[in-house]
Amino acid sequence: MTKLEDLDRFIARSRAQELSVLSDLQVSRIEELVLATNRVLDTRAREVGLELADAKVEFGIDGFGDPVVVDVAGTPDETRLLLDGHH
Repeated sequence: MTKLEDLDRFIARSRAQELSVLSDLQVSRIEELVLATNRVLDTRAREVGLELADAKVEFGIDGFGDPVVVDVAGTPDETRLLLDGHH
């Protein structure tokens, strides 16, 4: 198991920022990237008759301190898609 906890749980933005030690600007940029990625995944899913339930996007910080996507997005192991409301 690669996760600390057995179940995912929601945490407040402030707590996530505290745990990550990211600046306000970095967190805001990650939020922008997450929303943009979600729009692309949702649009593509709908185009093929699926519903995007959720997805995971992983980020790193480049040499300039900017957040960057460091893993692929939209693959079956990182995205949950539904067909007629079912997995």
